[in-house]
Amino acid sequence: MNWAVPVLATENWDSSALTQLSESQKSLNIYMLEHYHVDINTHVNKKFSSDFFTQHNRKASTIGALAYDSMLLAAHAYKSAKS
Repeated sequence: MNWAVPVLATENWDSSALTQLSESQKSLNIYMLEHYHVDINTHVNKKFSSDFFTQHNRKASTIGALAYDSMLLAAHAYKSAKS
């Protein structure tokens, strides 16, 4: 496959298959815009990334990070509720 135009990919395109394809096809220009990256240097992200890799033997996806954030938010709301 030899694409002459760049491809702009938005969230949820963080597939390892797509990355491998772009690496094998030197002329394939894929630019991905994501709101999460596995290497963000915060304590919470380092713990999440490490725990996820330990359990699943692969790096976390954007969807995995969103699910984790959602559960943190729900747990915080539950703990903060006064009723």
